[in-house]
Amino acid sequence: MKRYFIILFFHFILTAVLPDSILNQNKLLNSMWGPEDGRFGLYIKFSGDVFYELSFKGEGGSNNIMGKYTIDNNKLILEPITGEADKIFKELTITQTFDYITDSRSFYHSGCLINDKIKQKFYELNSDPVICEKVIDGVALDFKGIKLGKINTNAFIRQGPGKQFNYYIFFLAGLELSDKGSPFLPIGYELIILGKTKNIEEIQGLKGYWLYCDIQLG
Repeated sequence: MKRYFIILFFHFILTAVLPDSILNQNKLLNSMWGPEDGRFGLYIKFSGDVFYELSFKGEGGSNNIMGKYTIDNNKLILEPITGEADKIFKELTITQTFDYITDSRSFYHSGCLINDKIKQKFYELNSDPVICEKVIDGVALDFKGIKLGKINTNAFIRQGPGKQFNYYIFFLAGLELSDKGSPFLPIGYELIILGKTKNIEEIQGLKGYWLYCDIQLG
């Protein structure tokens, strides 16, 4: 079986705060706020009469929760009025305070409401990511915009940008060894390329960059 010489590694995000982040009502109203990749998770929508509504996209989660919001010195305060939540979202039923930051390490959106106490984030889904070198878990990556890609040979996925990192094991229908798991994704699998390492590595006589990807496991 031929290995894919540009081995991919899965993504984990850190947050950096830039000083020019300013929160106002127009910013809240002009965007939907939700998960960084805009897929599954909690979403929040604001209305001009100082109300907000929280909803959950995906399996399980919370019922819609509605309440009032206020802005105080670049902080967003959410005060719930109605709605229930499963125990894993119990924080949604109490008053919460979020800071508005520019997340310079996000590959998807820069505007972010963050509650560090409970590690909850809502991203401004119409904001653009900051184009800059992004350092993820100590690894410097070149980022020039998100690109879609398709694997053209079986691709082994490692947990970091080096041969010393372990493979991920996948249990996906149609993969070889699917009953025991497989350390590769098959030809034709689509992924999102977020960045690449600055260093080139040689594996079995082939040279290439490590690509930092969202492999969209759902």
